[in-house]
Amino acid sequence: MGAFSVKQRTKDGFFCATELLRQWNEALDTNFTIEEFVNSYVPIAVKSRMVDSRNGEVYLPLALEPQLRLYVANYDLDLYDKINPTITVND
Repeated sequence: MGAFSVKQRTKDGFFCATELLRQWNEALDTNFTIEEFVNSYVPIAVKSRMVDSRNGEVYLPLALEPQLRLYVANYDLDLYDKINPTITVND
């Protein structure tokens, strides 16, 4: 299926969900959007604290990566395991 890589920031532990979703969409020939994920899966009460958008990219806490992967895998657990990314830490 290919290698998926995403960078995690050391200052707050957030990762670039937009870039990871782009890689998954390309590999799976899908068109999921980060906006749909945020609107559907991130609770309204915590959205402002959990979502950080900069330069058109959405950064999410690393704890939300499994939920994003489940969203893209459409609850297919075999696919969920296949699209497991490698998380690298940067500044």
